[in-house]
Amino acid sequence: MTARESRLLILTILIGMGIATWLVWSWADEEKAKAKQRIEEAGMRKDRDEQYLKVWRAEVVAVREWLKERNVPSMTLANASSMLLNRAQEAASRGGVRLDDVKFLDVISESGFEQARMTATITDTEENIYQSLMAFHDPERLQVVRALRVQPDKKEQSQIVADVEMRLYYKPLEAEVADVPEVEEDQPND
Repeated sequence: MTARESRLLILTILIGMGIATWLVWSWADEEKAKAKQRIEEAGMRKDRDEQYLKVWRAEVVAVREWLKERNVPSMTLANASSMLLNRAQEAASRGGVRLDDVKFLDVISESGFEQARMTATITDTEENIYQSLMAFHDPERLQVVRALRVQPDKKEQSQIVADVEMRLYYKPLEAEVADVPEVEEDQPND
């Protein structure tokens, strides 16, 4: 190998090393930028979550204060659920609709108050559903429509399907514990 060829080889190696170094630094800069962006996004998510918690806490405090100002009836869960169903059916009949797929949900307890909850599906015209929901939603009677999901009816184009969650606030009665007799298990006969 001549001196010129060895200088060209060394120059080529140095250029290659420079390009490789530049690529590594570029990649490192990109990774740093991505990491910085992920950190900023995490910070924004944290800020958003903190804001959500502040709003949620304010809502809970407002609901508690609002309930304290009302004369909330004391009753059992069975009575509250029954009252909720009766009031929902009464409101549905005012709107000329029928409640389908009625399901009772778990009770939500909040500092001395509880919420009896149920979901139902209503299929009818938008106007009739709206009338029945407005007939039911009455915060002064401690009953509210908490969630509503609406979609077009696949069978009838003029109708919609509304999935509704309804709630009734009440004070729970002190639980009465009844003595339950022990049941003997059946013993197999020898």
